[in-house]
Amino acid sequence: MSGYLKINILTPTMETQNVRGFLSPIIINDNLLRDLGLKIKLFHKIDESIHDCDCLMINAKFFGKDWNYRPDYVIDWLDKFKKSKIKLFYCDNYDSTAPIKKEVLPYIDFYLKNMLLKDRALYKNIFYGGRIHTDFYNRQFGINDKNILYSDSIPEEDYTNKIKVSWNYGLANYGFVGRRIAGLYAKLPFKFFLNSPQFFQKPEKLRSNDVFCRISTNYSRETVAFHRLLLKKKLEENFDIGKVSIYKYIQEIKNSKIVISPFGWGEFSLRDFETFISGGILIKPDM
Repeated sequence: MSGYLKINILTPTMETQNVRGFLSPIIINDNLLRDLGLKIKLFHKIDESIHDCDCLMINAKFFGKDWNYRPDYVIDWLDKFKKSKIKLFYCDNYDSTAPIKKEVLPYIDFYLKNMLLKDRALYKNIFYGGRIHTDFYNRQFGINDKNILYSDSIPEEDYTNKIKVSWNYGLANYGFVGRRIAGLYAKLPFKFFLNSPQFFQKPEKLRSNDVFCRISTNYSRETVAFHRLLLKKKLEENFDIGKVSIYKYIQEIKNSKIVISPFGWGEFSLRDFETFISGGILIKPDM
């Protein structure tokens, strides 16, 4: 189709809220994007036709486990894509402002992150635990990880200039029903399965539960678990903390005046968006 800017997207299928939040606005607005001169095509595996485009967007989740087991494989593909002379966008949708995958920066044109540190100069720093909040807990409270991890410093300005903020999984469908409806898209690709939530509860709705604070504390990194363990110690005598089914989880959020949302692997979480839809008051650490 002449006159179109051809954009291919290499991505996992729509199995998680993270991927749904990344792909949903693109799929839903496909006709609008075409009107703007953009032709979008999704790829769930690499084949030769993926090079036939002007721009290639790579969902970081596609190569997720490969970084652990065969990083050279990822780099080889990035190098091949770069040699194809197409614009490369690496779309990092992981649950944190850091760490940035520094290894990809020499190969790509733009590094799109679903949330960024306000001060980009902070990416020159090395964060204990790979994140700014885990570094804080290490320095301020002496919390150490058994398996120590540091984020990479990115001092090169031409690299930090590639890092841009993009949309995030706030654009997925939420709620107990919404998640399941969106999940149907992987089997039956009808756009209406991906529509944003249609029902928002009013904040003034009567709610019988004062505080919702069900939190998981089972993390492989002590610096990630620390804040949640601290909350658990302070709140478990007065509030229900333990894990429940997703149905009960959503129903309790809907019936709660206040929803507690601590940091985990990242600064915001799916719970934050569930709270907005449910009309509750979200309490989080300072972001």
